[in-house]
Amino acid sequence: MGDFVLGPIKVVDNGDEVYQSPIQGSKKPQDEVVDLQGQAVKPTGPEARQALKELGIKTLVGLRLSPASRYLEMLAQAKSYAAQGDTFQTQDRLQKARMAAAEAKLTFKEDKASDILKTSLEKELSDLVTRAKKLADAGEVLALQDVFSAGREILSRLQVPFDQAKAKGYAFHQDLISQLETKAYANAMPLMWERAEIASQQGQVQKTQDNILKVREYAQRGQLTISADQEKQLVEFERQAYEFSIDKDLAEAAAYALQGDVAQTRGWISKARDAAVLAKKPLKCKQEARIAAMERTVLHNAPDFLLTQAEAKADLGDVDAVRDLVQKAKDARGDIKEVLDKAELARAEAAEQRALRLSVDLLLGKATSAVAEVKKNGNLSKIRAFIAQARENAALAKTSLSSAQETSVASILKQAYQAAVDWRFAQATYSAGLGKVDDTIVPLNAARDLAKQGQVSFDEAAATKLIESALTQGIELEFKVAEGFAASGDAVNTYLHLDLVRDHARRLGQKVDEKRVTKIVKLLPAK
Repeated sequence: MGDFVLGPIKVVDNGDEVYQSPIQGSKKPQDEVVDLQGQAVKPTGPEARQALKELGIKTLVGLRLSPASRYLEMLAQAKSYAAQGDTFQTQDRLQKARMAAAEAKLTFKEDKASDILKTSLEKELSDLVTRAKKLADAGEVLALQDVFSAGREILSRLQVPFDQAKAKGYAFHQDLISQLETKAYANAMPLMWERAEIASQQGQVQKTQDNILKVREYAQRGQLTISADQEKQLVEFERQAYEFSIDKDLAEAAAYALQGDVAQTRGWISKARDAAVLAKKPLKCKQEARIAAMERTVLHNAPDFLLTQAEAKADLGDVDAVRDLVQKAKDARGDIKEVLDKAELARAEAAEQRALRLSVDLLLGKATSAVAEVKKNGNLSKIRAFIAQARENAALAKTSLSSAQETSVASILKQAYQAAVDWRFAQATYSAGLGKVDDTIVPLNAARDLAKQGQVSFDEAAATKLIESALTQGIELEFKVAEGFAASGDAVNTYLHLDLVRDHARRLGQKVDEKRVTKIVKLLPAK
């Protein structure tokens, strides 16, 4: 059972949510049609006919009541939101009405939906124009531009070209934009002036400069003229900002001086001096005295600051950074003719020792990673350097590599040597394919030596095959080279390469193709 509103009528359902004509004499519950006040009306009466018209059907019989009622309700809500210019909600209700119509097997009138959406868009555009006028009066330049963008988008959705908006009777058009922009910039200029003045009194240099730029820009775009006196005032704002920034910069420097941060302290002092120059006011005696005190304070406090950083770097095993920071700590004290005390020296020594100990594993890790490079270039120098540095750092830390570290070194070296041997085998294989005998033998000899040094395997059988392949390919290569020289008339090089053919054949235990030799020699010009 349930009541379903269908425009001007309401159907009191018998429970199946589908309207059926009343059957006289039936004892089962019957569907009833009433008006919105609950008074019975005829299913074919004027109220019902109006509902049928809204639904786009001829009879209530067989109508699925729930989706049909929801369909009309969503359409009504869509019209209400459209009147308010709430396009998002309007679209939402139209979509829900569309889905309800499909469920109720009703025809959804898309042209009617388009009209409702158009009403919403036009109301929204009208509201935007009203908002744009208020923003222009308030000098809200950025917000105004957002409104203009939204207006252009609405015209696009209405399929109205922007340059035709005014002719089609829309209040949003280029003339309005130009008028409101000029007004907005003119109204915004005094606001920027006030902000520039406030920022200058607060010593906020960048903010002052930014607002001065906006004053000039807004005045130009608002078709206003900045007088000579106003221009002088703007210049004074900037000068004043620099003047008021001096003590702020010195306050920052003082805070860093207490921490012992030399770089930051001197950076802020330098900024204060630059500001004084730009403010056309030399630093006061009190300010100079303050700077001198800060210099001594920061140099006295610097060792603690720098040693704290050194201890942090020590935890990372960064020996060079630790040494650099310790030296800076000593230099800072030296600048005020003092030296690090025993406790500070102990901290420095402890930091360096810790860094040296931790660096060993880091260096061995770098050596491990460098094996991949050996596979690409056959160069062992990096790995040897990392391992040598690891041993040196361990010695400086008054210790030696642990058994686990020694095992790691052995493993790294074995992998590296094997990679170096394999790389040279690859070079030899490539050269052998081209018939370049020397370029095959040289890397193989180097690989053999490396295999002995690193106590890794060397495949003599494979090396022999590569040399035989190089000699075999080399015979053909030397024949072709000799033939080229012969054709050019170069007898010396012709016989040189033919000798190489014989040498390669001899080393292979093969006979030389003398017919081919004779044929090539005949290419030489007769004497």
